[in-house]
Amino acid sequence: MQFKKKTSIIFNIFVALILIGTLAACGGSLFSYRGASVKAKNRIALEEGGPHEGRWQTRDVAIDYAYQINDNNLEISGVVELAAFLKTGFTTLDHLYLSINLLDVEGKVLETKGIKSFGHQSWILTMGAMSFTCRLEPPEGTAAIAFSYKGRVTEGGSKTTGTGTGGDAIFWNFWEVP
Repeated sequence: MQFKKKTSIIFNIFVALILIGTLAACGGSLFSYRGASVKAKNRIALEEGGPHEGRWQTRDVAIDYAYQINDNNLEISGVVELAAFLKTGFTTLDHLYLSINLLDVEGKVLETKGIKSFGHQSWILTMGAMSFTCRLEPPEGTAAIAFSYKGRVTEGGSKTTGTGTGGDAIFWNFWEVP
């Protein structure tokens, strides 16, 4: 009986060490989009000078943006608008995290930078414009950018504390990632 218990403990420690080693080895890919390929329709090719303006749209959001590149600095600004179904179907923007992905010529992510977070339990109808401005130095080989976001809206009901889940509220998570 004692032998089985010791063997079980040793086996569990071994499995834990293997799991920790695997997570450490893959850590960069588990928590980063570096190396991920971005669909061509989501890429925004960069041009020197500027300002250059455009509109990027998904099912969930539309972003009107303007950028310029001077002396290897990228300055980008814009306004994010929630899609009509999110504005009319839900009352609260729990959060919206907006990021920019810097891409190489093949559309692979070189680096991801958080731009701004919006919402924080805000009433959608009384929120002002969700505008952002970001200045950064893109890594060598940057040829394009792509936006990504993660957000959640809520309608009605009560929420529990902590994770914000539970109660009788309706939640809708939305995202676009590389």
